[in-house]
Amino acid sequence: MANRILIAGGSGLVGSELTAFLIKKGHLVRWLSRTPKVYQHIVECFSWNPEDLSIDENALQGVDIIINLTGESIAGGRWTKKRKNSILESRVNSIKTIVNALKRLNHKPKLWINASAIGIYGDQGEKILDEESQFMGTDFLSKTVQEWENYSVEQISPVVERLILSRIGLVVSEKGGFLRKLMSTNKFGATIGFGPGKSYCSWIHIKDLTSIFHFLINNEQSEGVFNITSPNPIKMCDLLSKIHELNPCSKIKITLPAGLIKIILGEMSDVLLSGNYVIPLKLIQYKYNFNIIQIDEAILEIVDSQKI
Repeated sequence: MANRILIAGGSGLVGSELTAFLIKKGHLVRWLSRTPKVYQHIVECFSWNPEDLSIDENALQGVDIIINLTGESIAGGRWTKKRKNSILESRVNSIKTIVNALKRLNHKPKLWINASAIGIYGDQGEKILDEESQFMGTDFLSKTVQEWENYSVEQISPVVERLILSRIGLVVSEKGGFLRKLMSTNKFGATIGFGPGKSYCSWIHIKDLTSIFHFLINNEQSEGVFNITSPNPIKMCDLLSKIHELNPCSKIKITLPAGLIKIILGEMSDVLLSGNYVIPLKLIQYKYNFNIIQIDEAILEIVDSQKI
C-alpha cells in the first residue's frame, strides 16, 4: 500500500537515501525544507523554519506518515553553552512546529518516526544495552537525548496513532557517515585512532537503516523505542585494525592520545572517546533480516567506492 510520507531533514545522508528507497517501494514522498526551491526537482517540497515555528501547512495535508530526522549536528564544533542549547532546541522546535500544525489542521497521521540516538545510553563499557535497559548515561549527549525523547513522547503521542523513537547508531555508507570519515586519512597512508580504543562502536549500514524504516512502516504492531544498530558492535581498536588490514593504502596506524583530544575538543571529545554496546533486541524479536551484519563488508565497500 502506498503511503504519503513527509520527511523533515530529507536532504541529509539518511534522508536522501531513505527518500530514494521509499519512492522505489511505491510511496509518495515529500520534504519539509528551509529552501524548498533548491530541492523541488528531486521531490515535492514545502517550506518551513523551525526556528520561528513556521510551516506551510499544505505539507501535512493527507499525510499518512511523518519521519523527522532534523537536528543540529553534534559534531559541528566545541560544545559551548550556546551550542548545547542549540543542539536541543533544534530538535524540540522541529517537533513543536509540526505538532502545532497538526493540531490546527485536526489531522492525525498513522505513524510518526522520530530520530533519536544511541547516545542516550552513555558510555557503559561492555554492558549489553537494549531497549529494555533502564539506566541511561549522565553526560551531556545522553541527557540531551533523554530530554528530547521525553518531549517527543509527551508532544507527539496525542497527535498520531503510532509513535516510534528510532535510536540510530553510527551510520555507515560509502557516501558519508562516520566510517568514511574515519577512513579518509587512508589516502595519506595512515589509519588514525583516538585514545585506547576500548569503547564499542554500535553501527548501522545505510542499506539496513532505510530498510528498517520501511520494515517498521509496514509492521503496524511496531511502536515505541527501537535500537537501529547492527547486532554486531565492534571495539574501536578492532575496527581500526580491520581498516588497516583491508585497505592496502593504509601503511601505518597512529593513535592520538585521549588527553590531546580532550584539550582540542573539550567535552565534545566524548563523541570520539566513548561508546556503547547496543543490541537491536526488538528488531531481532520482530525478525528483521539484516543485510549487512559484519563491518568488513562496509569497509571494503568504501575502499572500492573511493579507490583509496
